[in-house]
Amino acid sequence: MTELQKVLYDYAWEYQIPGLLRASQKEAADNDRMVEAALTRLRGLGPEGADLAQRLESGQLTRQAIQGEAVFLAGLSLGLELGAAGRL
Repeated sequence: MTELQKVLYDYAWEYQIPGLLRASQKEAADNDRMVEAALTRLRGLGPEGADLAQRLESGQLTRQAIQGEAVFLAGLSLGLELGAAGRL
């Protein structure tokens, strides 16, 4: 991302995303509890399970960040295109 895109991304996360996520807040919380329960069970299986849990958690966070940036850039691009075409 360019520096301007990063600033816009950070702004969106701070001021826009929380409001947009409110509609899905219960579903997100339920999912978080399910994931945490599964990771806890994995960690309870010993060192190998703990390592797998850590790798899954790290991979999940990385994937979420990559997807979040991609969705933001797609939305920004679409907004710019529509704005340039006079449709916004």
